[in-house]
Amino acid sequence: MTVGQWMTQHPGRAVTVHREAELDEVVERMLEQAGVRDVYVVAGRTILGHISHRKIVHLLLAEHRREHTRRQIMERIAGGAAQDFMDPHFASARPEEELDNVLDRMLEHDVEDLPVLDDHKLLVGTIGLTTVLQAKAGQKL
Repeated sequence: MTVGQWMTQHPGRAVTVHREAELDEVVERMLEQAGVRDVYVVAGRTILGHISHRKIVHLLLAEHRREHTRRQIMERIAGGAAQDFMDPHFASARPEEELDNVLDRMLEHDVEDLPVLDDHKLLVGTIGLTTVLQAKAGQKL
C-alpha cells in the first residue's frame, strides 16, 4: 500500500501555523487537538519547518521551572515568531512511497507523525504512527 492510498482511507490533517505566528499561537494550536506533537510552520502550503512539543518543553526547561500539566507548561511560553523556534530539518513522506518504508523512516527518526508532501513539496496531509499501528493490529486480529 502506498502513502497516497493510505491517506485516501485515513486522511490526516496537519496542524500548521504561519511563519510569522507568535509562539503562543503555536502553543494554542498544539493544545486544540489532543495528541498533537508537532506543529508545521508554513508559508502558504509550503512547509518551512516544524516545532515539536519536545522543543517547547526544552525552551521551558531552560528557565528551570517545573509545571505539572502539559497545558500549564504550554501556557507559560511567551512571544516570539514561529520561524524563530522551528527546526527546518524534518523527515517527510511522499504519496507514491510504500507505507512500510515510511513506517521504517518514522521509527528511524523517532517521530509520531510525518508530513506528506507532493511533488512541489506542498503539504497534503500527515501520517500518524499510532493510526497506522492500530490499523495493522486490527488486520492481524
